[in-house]
Amino acid sequence: MGTDAPARPWAKYALGAGALVALALAAWWFLGGGKPPTISPDAARPIAETFLADVRTGTVARVDAAWDGTSAEFKSNQGREQFRKFVRGNKALASATTFQDCQMSEANGVRVARCSFRTASGAPLTVLLAHEGGAWKVERLLLE
Repeated sequence: MGTDAPARPWAKYALGAGALVALALAAWWFLGGGKPPTISPDAARPIAETFLADVRTGTVARVDAAWDGTSAEFKSNQGREQFRKFVRGNKALASATTFQDCQMSEANGVRVARCSFRTASGAPLTVLLAHEGGAWKVERLLLE
């Protein structure tokens, strides 16, 4: 007399579910989910230039619009009123800037697009963009 193992009707469902999960993970990885976010210089430049154009106007509404488009990290480091004061206190931000280049790099463990500009006086100005919530946002503004 042989002993038969008890039937496990749920086993085929578990196997199928496992296969679906594996397939979903493979698709996620293949479509870029496993790679750090990146942006081309041609896509990053207009984001940084729009931010600087809003700041350049000096009007409260446009400066606030620039601040609204920044990352949570930026807002955590510099509140709205503090940002307004920063813009008012840096006359170099009121002049036109010239785009230099944009490169991907890492800052504090975060992948960023580093967009470099020159102010009218020749001073370097850098806008760092970070990927947040499915969009690239200004992470930091460095005026040297």
